[in-house]
Order: sequence, then structure tokens, then C-alpha cells
Amino acid sequence: MLNFIQPPITNTGEAFQGKLRTISTEIIFALLVILIFALFKEAAHDLARAGSWQGLIIPLITLAICAVTPGPIASAAAPSPNIVIRVIGLLLGLYAVLAVVTYPSDISRSADFLEIALRIASYLALLFSILSFWRPALVMVPVAVVMAKKGAAAHLFGIQISPTDYIPLVEMAIFLGLGLSLLGGGTIAKLRARIPAAYQIEIRDATLLLFMMGVAAHFSNYFFSGLQKIMLDGGPLFWVRENPTDLLSINAWVEGSFPFAQWPEFALFSVTAAGLLVPIINSTILIGQLASVVFITRRATMIAVTLFYNLTHLIIFLLTGIFFWKWIVLNLALVAAMRKLPKRVEHGTIVILAVIVTIMAPHVFTIARLGWYDTPALVSSQLFAVTSEG
Repeated sequence: MLNFIQPPITNTGEAFQGKLRTISTEIIFALLVILIFALFKEAAHDLARAGSWQGLIIPLITLAICAVTPGPIASAAAPSPNIVIRVIGLLLGLYAVLAVVTYPSDISRSADFLEIALRIASYLALLFSILSFWRPALVMVPVAVVMAKKGAAAHLFGIQISPTDYIPLVEMAIFLGLGLSLLGGGTIAKLRARIPAAYQIEIRDATLLLFMMGVAAHFSNYFFSGLQKIMLDGGPLFWVRENPTDLLSINAWVEGSFPFAQWPEFALFSVTAAGLLVPIINSTILIGQLASVVFITRRATMIAVTLFYNLTHLIIFLLTGIFFWKWIVLNLALVAAMRKLPKRVEHGTIVILAVIVTIMAPHVFTIARLGWYDTPALVSSQLFAVTSEG
């Protein structure tokens, strides 16, 4: 049983067996969820890339999973994963409805029908995002719809859509949703009832474990972004000392995405200040990113570093116009969820697994490696439309 507080055991042999059984149950459950998530992720990405219609199979798969194994009700799970799932579900449900895939009508009959199907799926996503407040595992449906819409848009317009700005939300919700679906409701509840009592998993403790692993996977984005910076050509400290981070502000000003461009004097001051503070900015960002693997071991440091990451996202937006608003919303949800964590997450198996997942996450999750040398070069994109007259 996945209990963090065991009843008193007087026999040394029983104590050892009980400890081994508890650790094994936790690890086996965690590995099972990771394995299923990895298989689902590969299948979903393959379907999204295969074509415009194939992506709609992803929501159908999640609907089937939720019908067979809807998972436990929200009150049975730990508060922390519930908070994150509700925020992600509502955000992506609204995003699915509001971010409409528009394509010229009467050009392709298939595209017209696809647009209708995607609209229906979008409203279905919003419905399930609301239902996930009661059955958290249902969050997989709105997430799958967003993946399907992204894949369809990429196929229709023949372009690559970067997943960097939204993939942490998608994969965390899918990971938590799949884990919850294994913990109760429907067919899976009948299967779990056959497991001997000694190996049963407490839903509240198991969902707490899943949440910590999800946080670790998200922290891995920051950890490997920092690692990427010290692995660039020039040596581990070259990026900190020499990278002209302030060029991002100048480039944004030139291309028209600099938030302060309408106030030239203030814009010039902010760009100049950024140039003078480059070593401090670079070193602070690098230390904060690399330290994520240590900060995840304590509740207070988890909250502090997550707020620090949001501060960096806001500063990056103000200085460059690059706005990772979905990451900011996710981080705020994580902070609210971390405040509900019990003290026991700072001990034992949970801490070990969290550190391991932070380091090993790229083998399973899609991890952003945001590390490069900034240059004054600008990328200019041009789009050409070919009409029926040529």
C-alpha cells in the first residue's frame, strides 16, 4: 500500500518487508504511468503529424479511455493535482473554442468538413474541461482536442507549428490524466479490486506522487535550458560572460514587437540598462535554471523558484515581446498547488523520484532546451499567395 505513515511494526523482518513493499508499489505504479504516457505521447504525435483528419483520432482515444476508466472523483485525489488539472483544463478548453482554425471555404471539401468537425470537437473540449472539475482524468479530452487542432492547422497550411509555448501544459495534463485513470472508476476499479490488500495504492498518496513527477518534468524544461547554455561552444561560462542578451530588445524594437517602442525615451533607457546588466541577468537566469533539480526537494524552494521563473518570463516579455503566457499561467497554478502540499513530499521516495524525473525527463517528455547565442541578425519571413489566375 502506498502509505507514507505506516502502523507500528515491532518485528524487524516485517519492518524491512513492509518498507520494501511500500517502495516497490510506488515505483512500479510510477513506472507504469510513465510507460503508458510515453506510448500515448508517441501515438498522439504520430497521428497529429500524419494528416489533417488523423489528428481527430486523438480525442476519440481519450474519450474511449475516459469511458472505460474515468478515474476517481476529485475529492478522492490530492488537492494539488486537482488545482493544476482544473486550470489547464479550463485554459485549454477555452483556447480550443477561441483559437479557431480558419481556412478559405469552397477550396477543399475535405477542409470544409474538417473545419466543422474541429468546431464540434472544440465545444466538446470545453464541456469536458468543466467536467474535469469533478472527474480530473477527463482533462485528457480538451488537451487532445488542442493537439488535434494544432496538427490539422499545420497540415492545412503546410507549416511547422512550434509546440514550445503550449506543450508543457498538454503533457502535464495527459500525464496526470492517464495516471488518474489507472486509479479508479469503471473497468480499472474492478481490476484494482483483485489486487491483494498489501499492494493496494492509496489514491490520495498516488496522485500526490503523480503531481510531484509532473512538476519535475516541467522543471526539467528550465534545468535543460540552463544545461544547454553551459554546453554551447566557448565553454561553460562563455554564455554568462559574453552572450549579448540585450540584442533581443534591439531586434524586437526593429521588427516592431518591443512593448515600449511607443515610448522612445523609456525604450532607449530599458535597452541601455539591459546592456549594462547583461552579466547579472545572464548569471541569475543560469543559476536559477540549473538549481531547479535541487529546489524541487523542498516546498518553499519549489514555490520560490517557480515565482522566479514567472518573473523571468515577464521580464523577457517586457524586454523582447516574447510572451510565454501559457507557461506563466501554468506556473501560477503550480504555485497555488504547491501551497497545498503536505510536509511529507520533502522526504523519501517522492524526493528521489522527483530528482530522477527532472534529470531523465527528456527521455519521455518533450523538453525545451532554450539555450543559444543571441546575434543582431533578424529573420524575415515572406508569405506569397497563389491565386487561381496564377
